Amino acid sequence: MYLPLQKDLSNRLERLETGQSDIKDLIKHTTTLMTVSYMYIRRDLKTMAFNVNSDVDLLFKEVRM
Repeated sequence: MYLPLQKDLSNRLERLETGQSDIKDLIKHTTTLMTVSYMYIRRDLKTMAFNVNSDVDLLFKEVRM
């Protein structure tokens, strides 16, 4: 009588553990993607700031002449 119930609980526990593992993998993957995206955003902002500063420096050099 308890064997079918035990099998059912065992199957549910196995599915739960599989689901938890899938969720952990998704969180790791999403975190990696967010980190990479953040790094690219920082790099792009740094490049843009450098370009703006260079343009401003050139403008002031031209005004002084």
